[in-house]
Amino acid sequence: MVTTISKKTRRKRIKEILETVNSKGKYLKASKYSGKLKLKQKPLTIQKKLRNEWN
Repeated sequence: MVTTISKKTRRKRIKEILETVNSKGKYLKASKYSGKLKLKQKPLTIQKKLRNEWN
């Protein structure tokens, strides 16, 4: 969802927008993505391979 707030937007309207955004409860749960990554190759070789992708 994209909300555009310009200089002309009234304070009351901004509060309404913030209430609707906060009430939806969709937040990123960062703990879901934290942890270790098991690699089959060395990190440096992966990095070189990704950077060499355009050549």
